[in-house]
Amino acid sequence: MRDFIHHIANFRLWALIPLMFFIYTNLEAQDESKFINQKSIGGFISVGLPIYELEEGGQYQPFIVGGALHIPFYKTKGIFNISLDLTPQVGFVPYQNGMEYEFGLNFIFSFGFQLGQSSVLSANIGTGPHYITAKIDRQASGFIFSDHFNIAYKRRWNSWFLGTTVGIRHISNAGFEEPNLGIENVGIGVSVAKLF
Repeated sequence: MRDFIHHIANFRLWALIPLMFFIYTNLEAQDESKFINQKSIGGFISVGLPIYELEEGGQYQPFIVGGALHIPFYKTKGIFNISLDLTPQVGFVPYQNGMEYEFGLNFIFSFGFQLGQSSVLSANIGTGPHYITAKIDRQASGFIFSDHFNIAYKRRWNSWFLGTTVGIRHISNAGFEEPNLGIENVGIGVSVAKLF
């Protein structure tokens, strides 16, 4: 047993070498002007395309307008980076001959790959607290979480970028109040932001 523990300890030491190399090559003397390393502030609009009819009839199709602050976690010399996006947003939902609303703040983790000098492709996952006014048979109104998974493409022009996203959005309240079956949409959006 003692030899086994010794081998495991040696393996951990050897496993640290690639990790230390990765940290060294990604954190030392990075090029801050690389697109994937730049912070940005801007806005977006998106539409949630319904996946199904609601039980009471009609569809839940939000039109969302929001801001976005993009903050890379570190400055990479490579083509990969991880970032945090803070996205306050307001949603307008035409529903049963009226207008319902939702608003909240999402925290989105972005796993980006720089493609050439001026393009980034990323996979993004996030959640955040929201509030909805719509009273729907499958989802209680009030406090909810808005979960996202999407793919984004950004193209830089000088100190600006234009982006597009497509993905899945799920809202529910984590079981705080019934009903809580959740609502899903396919989200399509565009964004524009200033790099700094």
